[in-house]
Amino acid sequence: MRKTELSVDGFSLAAEFISHMVWMSTADRMVEYLNTHATDYAGLPARKLLEWGWILLVHPSDLERVRLTRDLVARTEASVRTEFRLRRFDGQYRWHAISTRPVLDDHGKILKWIGAAVDIQDERRNDADLRVAHREAEEALIFLESLLTDPIIGLSLVDHDFRFLRINATLAAFNRLPVAEHVGQLISDVLPALWPQIEPYYRRVLETGQSVLNVEVQGSSGVFLESYYPVAVHGELSGVGAIVVPGRNADRPAR
Repeated sequence: MRKTELSVDGFSLAAEFISHMVWMSTADRMVEYLNTHATDYAGLPARKLLEWGWILLVHPSDLERVRLTRDLVARTEASVRTEFRLRRFDGQYRWHAISTRPVLDDHGKILKWIGAAVDIQDERRNDADLRVAHREAEEALIFLESLLTDPIIGLSLVDHDFRFLRINATLAAFNRLPVAEHVGQLISDVLPALWPQIEPYYRRVLETGQSVLNVEVQGSSGVFLESYYPVAVHGELSGVGAIVVPGRNADRPAR
């Protein structure tokens, strides 16, 4: 997908919902963002892993594979899939399925690179499981790329008390309120008419730790398709992330 403007805030917010390592790098492949799962996995702060710092996580025997992959990416400017070992916080090296893809502008110039790594240590001997892992990484990147380039996807993150921690401008517009009137406020206070309908989905995520996907929610201006995800910090469930997409007949500026 080719776009000139990127919704980087939406990307970083949604990347926190994903239970794999996710990163974004500049056009010359210098890492500038890592999700919390990546820093938790490595047991290191993001500042140590940005730019080329992530190389510290790669198994010494796999560095040549990384170099060859990097050269291939530079030469072809195309999506690449590979596998190599990354060091976990406990010092163990584990195999990962790695996918990277470029995000292009309207003229085909690379704006960013995005990548995902899925731990395959326990599935590596099974070809079918390996294919599934690579598909998971690709699906995560396709989803995140859509958030970079499509402004019509609403995103939010709430805590255990259902208080808004973050919300993107799109979802705030659906709610007919500015972002500032969401952050720090309870969903039930901001959206009193809608809360009885969506409260069960939020509670189910917190109680089960499982996602609730693709449910239809009737808003004041139409039907919206919503998904709710558990968000963990340092291995503990800390809140719920929501993704909201307007249905075909919804009034997109507000819900």
